[in-house]
Amino acid sequence: MMKNKKWELFFVALVLTALVVQGWTSRTAENTETDSELEVQRLEVQIADLQEQLDQLNQEIADIDQEIETEKFRISMVDSEREGLLDQIEAEEKAAGLREVEGEGLTIRITEPERPYVQGETTAFLVYNPEYILSLISEINQADVEGIAINGIRFTNYSSLRGNQDCLLMDQNLLCDLDGSGLTTITLTMVGSSEEIMERIDFQGSTLGYLRDSIGLTIVLESGQIRLPKVDRLPEPEYVEALE
Repeated sequence: MMKNKKWELFFVALVLTALVVQGWTSRTAENTETDSELEVQRLEVQIADLQEQLDQLNQEIADIDQEIETEKFRISMVDSEREGLLDQIEAEEKAAGLREVEGEGLTIRITEPERPYVQGETTAFLVYNPEYILSLISEINQADVEGIAINGIRFTNYSSLRGNQDCLLMDQNLLCDLDGSGLTTITLTMVGSSEEIMERIDFQGSTLGYLRDSIGLTIVLESGQIRLPKVDRLPEPEYVEALE
């Protein structure tokens, strides 16, 4: 009988131990589940914070990209304006003769005929009528040439041309024949399209046609490579006294 009691007590103790273990296991499981939920929540908050930081960085990158595009556009506009100014400066310097010019061009050689009644004398028509040379140059400039020279001396938009005894005076340069005698041959050299220049100057009623057909001057045209030197300095301004 005593023996049975012992077994009953042992069984009861075993059941109680099982219940305690089960309770501890349940509490441990509950605690573990609670810790897992807290860890998940902590990770979710951390991920949300990181995502917010990432969104801020993405926005900063987008703003910087926009600024870069704006700066690229501004740089492009500045470069375009700069190129335009450089082209304008180059054109002005060419027009003023401050740049050497070289390229395809045309040479016009105008020669005065000898007077038939005085041996060795010429008409000197252009010496006494330099306005025809200026008119011819005006027609040449309509072909958008890069530069013009008269007898090897650069003619610019600041140049003047007038008669001086038996020669022409261009700025401070006296244009005579090579031997120093009266001017009988005028050579115009220019850089530009020879075809376009010819279209602008050689037609009925043009200055060139008038000098050749009406005045009887000898005119020779020749295309080829032309090199025009630059001037050392701009011509001094000329002051004309006022008429009283």
